[in-house]
Amino acid sequence: MKVSILTPAFLSLDDKERNFAFQLGHSLVNQGVEVVLFTFTKALEISSSLLSEGEITLEGLTIKKYQPKVFRIIGMMPQLYSSKLIKDIFQEHPDIVHIYGFSQFLLLFTLLRKLKTPVVLSPPKIHESVQDTFFSFIKKIFKMVIQFISKKVSYFIVDNPIDKNTLMNLGVQTEKIASIPHNIDYEKMASIKRREEDLILSVGRYAPNKGFHNLIAAARQILNAFPRIRFYLVGTIFDKEYHKFLLKKIEGFEDQIYLTGPLEEAKLLNLFSRAKLFVFPSINDTSGLVNIEAMAAGIPIIATKVEGTSLFIQDGVNGILIPPDSVPALVNSILELWKNKEKRNLLIKKGRERAKKFYWQNYSQEIIKIYKDCLMK
Repeated sequence: MKVSILTPAFLSLDDKERNFAFQLGHSLVNQGVEVVLFTFTKALEISSSLLSEGEITLEGLTIKKYQPKVFRIIGMMPQLYSSKLIKDIFQEHPDIVHIYGFSQFLLLFTLLRKLKTPVVLSPPKIHESVQDTFFSFIKKIFKMVIQFISKKVSYFIVDNPIDKNTLMNLGVQTEKIASIPHNIDYEKMASIKRREEDLILSVGRYAPNKGFHNLIAAARQILNAFPRIRFYLVGTIFDKEYHKFLLKKIEGFEDQIYLTGPLEEAKLLNLFSRAKLFVFPSINDTSGLVNIEAMAAGIPIIATKVEGTSLFIQDGVNGILIPPDSVPALVNSILELWKNKEKRNLLIKKGRERAKKFYWQNYSQEIIKIYKDCLMK
């Protein structure tokens, strides 16, 4: 089977461990599928072996990257430079084209109009796109676009039930939607050598919906009783004003609560190895994949009961679920689990068993089933 995967967005391969398109392509190659990953460089990006235009092979996966050539402006959409990409996809003669993300509608329409091979589409958090559309007439246009796309696409692949329901509400046929949760590199996370310390870890974007402000409020209360505990809140700065707000909230506790910003992989894995608890305080979230990584690493989890956690955490079995946006619930659950080693060990055992099911190999096997079904139609 020959598959072309297209990620029509500016994509950096520096962080390939968290690059879903790369992980999928790499896993497919390991199972004997011939894959070419098509992507773009960032506008005005400094060239390097991974980031410059051209073809490279990385861990057995062929990657073709395209440099913006017309408007060299950061943020311009890549369909403005896509004629060579489309030509190259056709020259590959793939059995399946898998498009990862589709916010670049012009590129998508061009491909769907010209391609004769089956197309699989993985839209990114489509429910958020609908929520962000305030005007009713724009929502109607968006619905018409989705319905047009659905006539040309063999399958939509989503990773959560909310996106599935959103697509159905937009008129996509149920039999064209496959819900397959994203996966992790289980073997890498499970091989982390644990050396448990008085450390609580949380990972996510610095954005209001991630609930870091609630965790900081809980940490300040907990530190009054357990001053030796250290809280590490790791994340990218998605919202600068919110980041400033968080920095204000930790004033006086800078030696006990750390806003690290983004960390390179080695430093992040070091924190995973030392953490006694992992806390996921999101107010709303449809992903929560980092919880699976924590499970695989052998860290007991306390998470808010949101869409992204309810899929894989069973309260009291492989993790602790609490109401979102509740500081008292955070404080109580952290203190109770901190004192109960037997409970922590049980959550670690069951958590690792659950995390195994989200290994990339399992995910790619489900994707291959979708590809084969497309070819049989």
